[in-house]
Amino acid sequence: PGDILHFYGLYMATGALMLYAKPGRLLVFAACAVAAMYALSAFFPSSAGYGPAGIWYIDYLTPRGFLRNEFVNGVHPYFPWVAYYLFGMWLAQRGISDRGRRWRILAIAIAGIALCEAAQSMWFREGPRIGVPSAPSTPHFLLSYVPDLLRMGSLESSAVTVIMLSLAITELRPGSRSIAALAVTGKMALTHYLGHTTLVLGPLFIWDQLEQNHSRWSSLGLALAYCVAAVTFSNLWQKRYRFGPLEAIMRRICG
Repeated sequence: PGDILHFYGLYMATGALMLYAKPGRLLVFAACAVAAMYALSAFFPSSAGYGPAGIWYIDYLTPRGFLRNEFVNGVHPYFPWVAYYLFGMWLAQRGISDRGRRWRILAIAIAGIALCEAAQSMWFREGPRIGVPSAPSTPHFLLSYVPDLLRMGSLESSAVTVIMLSLAITELRPGSRSIAALAVTGKMALTHYLGHTTLVLGPLFIWDQLEQNHSRWSSLGLALAYCVAAVTFSNLWQKRYRFGPLEAIMRRICG
């Protein structure tokens, strides 16, 4: 029920069509994607198409259900999540290889996290989330997949912060063994993407633990444990094979 790869396909198709778009146009389309989410939420409740338990999408294999899931209320629907993709394309054109500009972007991103998180905590204390139906029948887990402006700003700022820090660390220690180990792991992104889904999220789902209220510390600990396992596996695998398991299969199929 949590498949999101079909969403990624549409994001990448959009990126291909806008590969040579001007930076300003990318931001305009990103803003339009967010606005479309709010407009569509007035016509489609977030629970539309889901079964009584709020997990399985009942009419997913029908044209109407698929389009609703893809664009409106799937796990990562096209509106507004394609805005992240377009913003990333815009960021790539900002000359982030320049050290001075990179530090300025990092400072803005950190300030964005602080402001969005502070405003978000105050907003949730005083009222419901923007664009989220307040009906008691709406499954709780669905609400976490309907991002509002503050949440989107915090997530985007966090992503930019990680990217800028990664570039800075790599520039400072280009020959580091730890960075080389991470680079090898990054080359097996597809393997680890599906690996964490089947080896971590899968068992949690089977044991009915996926929707339980986990603390941030327990989630962080589980994520770090998988990261350590992924880095270890990747570097051991790379000693014998050039590509990761799934990467090798994809290359053999696609040529």
